[in-house]
Amino acid sequence: MFAEEWPLMMFTLLAQLGVGTFIFLTIVRTVLESKENHKTAAQLKNTGFLAIGVIMAIALVLSLFHLGTPSGAYRSLSNIGSSWLSREILFVGIFFVLVLGNYFVARKGQFIRY
Repeated sequence: MFAEEWPLMMFTLLAQLGVGTFIFLTIVRTVLESKENHKTAAQLKNTGFLAIGVIMAIALVLSLFHLGTPSGAYRSLSNIGSSWLSREILFVGIFFVLVLGNYFVARKGQFIRY
């Protein structure tokens, strides 16, 4: 495999890990809260969302290394109509912002139930 493909492969794997962990964490948190175990649910969501944020940040940084010049990354979003990598970066970025927002709301104790 070519060395240029490793960042793209790691970006894809880490992004899927982050999304899957978020879904799993949401299910476990809902089950724990239904069993009146709020302390464990709060601890799980705080550490879990922080870990997901770190994973997604690493994935976004790795996506930059697949580009020819990482300094021109802002131009990659101009190709959303034709480039799958641009679409993936856009949606991973949106997911990253939503997870961080969810983390900060959870830290304040105002977590929104799904």
